[in-house]
Amino acid sequence: MSGSPDRSAPNQPWAALRWEHPWAWPLAQQVGVLAAVVCVLLVACWASLWPWWEALSALQQSHQSLAAQYETSQQKWRELPELERRVQALRDAHERRDRDSAGEQVGWLQPVTWTPVPAPVGASAAPRWRGQTQGQASEVASVLAQLAAADHALPVELLRTALEGQWRLTWEVLGDAPPKGSPPRPHISRDWRSLLDDAPMRAHWQAQLKAQPGRVQWLWPQINRNAEPLEAFELAQLTWIGWLEQGDRRVALVQAGTNVHRVAIGGHMGRHHGRVEHIGADHLVLREVLRTPQGVWAPNLTRWPAPGPMVSKGSVPPPKAKDLP
Repeated sequence: MSGSPDRSAPNQPWAALRWEHPWAWPLAQQVGVLAAVVCVLLVACWASLWPWWEALSALQQSHQSLAAQYETSQQKWRELPELERRVQALRDAHERRDRDSAGEQVGWLQPVTWTPVPAPVGASAAPRWRGQTQGQASEVASVLAQLAAADHALPVELLRTALEGQWRLTWEVLGDAPPKGSPPRPHISRDWRSLLDDAPMRAHWQAQLKAQPGRVQWLWPQINRNAEPLEAFELAQLTWIGWLEQGDRRVALVQAGTNVHRVAIGGHMGRHHGRVEHIGADHLVLREVLRTPQGVWAPNLTRWPAPGPMVSKGSVPPPKAKDLP
C-alpha cells in the first residue's frame, strides 16, 4: 500500500484556498480577491450614485440658465432709464406736432357751400352752419377725410345724385363762422375712398345712421309710414282756424294755402314729423322728432300756434274763432 501513488498530491496547492482560512492564502490570491471585491463595491456605488449625479448635472444647468436670465434682466433694468428717456422724448415730439398741426388751417380740397342753420323758434341754441359739396367719388372722399381728421361734424349725410358717379355730401358744424378744412390723414382717406361704391357705401352709411342715438326708436317709425298732406308745409305756412266736435272727439281745422284740413289727435303736420297729441281751444300740442345739438334724436313737444303777446288790461280782446258746423 505504501507504494501506491497519492492521488491528493495534485490538489495540495489548492488545499490552502479555503474560505474558512483566508489568512492562510498566498499573498497574491489575497490581493486579487481584495481587488475584485473593491471593484464590485465601486461598481455598486457608481450604479447607485449615477441618478444623483444626473440630477446634480441638471440642477447645475438650470442654475446656469437662471444666472444668465438674471444677468439679462439686470442689463435691461440698467437700460430702463435710457428707454424711459427716449419714450418721453418721442411723446414730447408727438405733442409738439399735435399742437403745431392743431393751429394749422388748410382750405377744403373741394369747393364747399356754407349756409347758416336757423335756430328753432324760441330756442337759444348755439349757431350752426351747414356745409355742402358735390363731386366725383375721389373728390367727395377727400372732403370726408378732412371731416374725419377734424372730428367736429355733427350730422353727416352722403347721397348719390342722379348724375353718373356724382355724390352729394352735407354736414353741420357748430360755430360763429364756417370752419376751414383740416389736413386729412392718409389712412383715413384710403378708408373713405374704398367705401365710395354703391353697395359698401350704402351699407356703411346705413350702419352709421343706425348708430345715431334715438334714430331707430323715434325717427324710423316716422320715415317708414305714409306721409300726410300737412307734412309738406312748415308750421309757419299753416294757419289755425278753430276746432269742432265730431262725435266724441275734437278735430282741429288747419288752413294750408286755400284749403282747410281737419286734423284729429294722432294726425301729422309740419316738416319735423309733428304728431298731434292734444287739441286745445286755441292751439295744438305737437310731438316733433328733432335732433339735438348733441346728435340725439328725441321727441319734442311744441305748442302751435305759438302764444301771442299778452293783452293789456282794458283793451279789447281779439275775436275768438267760432266753431264751424
